[in-house]
Amino acid sequence: SISYEYDPSDALKARELYLTEINGSYQKDPSEDVISIRTGIMGNKGRIHINVGAPLKKAMDEHFESMDSGSHAPLNKREQVTLVANILDQQIRKNFKNWPTNYIAFDLLAGNDSMKENYSSEEKSKFLNRMETQLNSTEIGQEARPRLRQIFLESYANSVRHAAPISE
Repeated sequence: SISYEYDPSDALKARELYLTEINGSYQKDPSEDVISIRTGIMGNKGRIHINVGAPLKKAMDEHFESMDSGSHAPLNKREQVTLVANILDQQIRKNFKNWPTNYIAFDLLAGNDSMKENYSSEEKSKFLNRMETQLNSTEIGQEARPRLRQIFLESYANSVRHAAPISE
């Protein structure tokens, strides 16, 4: 799992999702992918957390050990792929680190400060300033700002929203 304090492409993604939402689809300009890739690689990510999960073989062995001790039929290819995908999803979620930016966005969307123990007022102020700067760069009119802001915040808050315990 790799988690960034800031997503360098957050405003680009919010813009694309907003335009897709209002137009039903979005046709990228040929240069947009190059800009997105460059921004993602070179842009400010703030702090970065990398966590490597358990080896896939070990996780699969643990999965089968947790099943009844009775025999089980071999998995077909589709079941194998589904099992691997589920194990990878569990490992990514289990090892993902939420940053103050994620908790701030969660609270801003919820309209409260239920996660305030995870960030300082300085971190919140820095995030709000950065968000406004990023959203100003989208060239989307002020009338769309509330929805664009919501999409932006959702991209940060989703990892907190989905941090519920994972059954393994």
